[in-house]
Amino acid sequence: MEMTIRKALPKDVPAILAVTHHAFTEYARAVGQDIPVKALGEKRRDIEADLMRKTVLVAVLDGVVAGSIRYERLPGNLAYVGRVGVDPKYQRFGLGRALMEAVVERCQKEGYDAMVLHTASKLKEQVRFYYNNGFYIHSTTHDRGYIRALFCRELKQPFRKDLFTLVPKDK
Repeated sequence: MEMTIRKALPKDVPAILAVTHHAFTEYARAVGQDIPVKALGEKRRDIEADLMRKTVLVAVLDGVVAGSIRYERLPGNLAYVGRVGVDPKYQRFGLGRALMEAVVERCQKEGYDAMVLHTASKLKEQVRFYYNNGFYIHSTTHDRGYIRALFCRELKQPFRKDLFTLVPKDK
């Protein structure tokens, strides 16, 4: 199997939408939510807008877009990572790890101080995935009806502890 990580193109929008839907349907089911998670309300125009204002990468496996990840600059030189998803039928091929490694490499080159993201704290595999990729839990919130952990990966030392006050509550 041939895997490639590349910057997303406008032609990838339908595939990114499908990957996001499949991955976050599983996420919602695992969290046990009755209310769909925010990612499940996403439309083509939302992804098109993200292509303009965020960095969006895709994982292509044998010519098929099977995963995607997005990040954007926040105040304080933070990178907020979001919509990390791999279509469940393509999980266990290392796509998530490859996507995350690509983002870490880009964020280091772009000079970010740290990377942050949210995920459900009860999802053991996701928590383990982020720990294995150099992240740790900074704090938790209940703002979406379930416990979400704010994960951080420090990219520069010494690390500025005040940066976490800059993570918007709506992320």
